[in-house]
Amino acid sequence: MNIAKANILEAFCIRTGRPFVKYDAEGVGQSVIPDVEEVSFTKWFEDACYVVEHLTDGPQMLVSSSNGAWMALLMASRYPDRIHSTLMIGPGVNQCMDDDIYEGILASLDKETAARVRAGKPMRFKANWVGEVTGSKKFLDEMKAFRITNEQLHNIKCPVRIVHATDVSDVDVV
Repeated sequence: MNIAKANILEAFCIRTGRPFVKYDAEGVGQSVIPDVEEVSFTKWFEDACYVVEHLTDGPQMLVSSSNGAWMALLMASRYPDRIHSTLMIGPGVNQCMDDDIYEGILASLDKETAARVRAGKPMRFKANWVGEVTGSKKFLDEMKAFRITNEQLHNIKCPVRIVHATDVSDVDVV
């Protein structure tokens, strides 16, 4: 992963002797993609669970951005005794929950690429925040199964801090 926010945090942790795990979700940025057809939100969740269960000790502070914040909330709900706190930077939670967003994405593509995606094929596209990203209808449909509910939010016992810019053109501030 080569994202400025994560790199700055990593440098801070190294400089101050704090343990640090930088998780790059499969199909995003520099992660290896063994089979682009298999990139899934479910796999992202399973991988994040594995990291918490097997690669860390003691209470964890999760620092996340965009869809990573969604994952952090899922982790805080699932592991209330392991997650000490969360810091979400520009969180993207419960994104792509309706078909209008999916259709909007398709409308922005050339006709050939849109036809491939409609046929169930994944696509790689450049995202200004992370480099290349893999997306598919399957992936977007899977995201719906991971919607954060009010019940899950009530299960989160740790402090949750959110940092979000207000002068961002692609996010409505209400």
